[in-house]
Amino acid sequence: MQGPTPLTFGPTTVSLIDLHLPTGYVTLEDVIRFCIHDLGVPPLRPNWHEILVQSYREFKDQFMGGQ
Repeated sequence: MQGPTPLTFGPTTVSLIDLHLPTGYVTLEDVIRFCIHDLGVPPLRPNWHEILVQSYREFKDQFMGGQ
């Protein structure tokens, strides 16, 4: 999460840009999907979604035991 959003903590106001908010594990597939879907980055292939779904499945099977 990042942006020029002011956050007030008592008498202090801080921009969200200046903070690091911890998140859970984020896969590369999620980052690519965010870029294409939310930021409007043009995909290199028309079947980008299926490619990301397959890649995520392989990641889960290999590194997370299929969870």
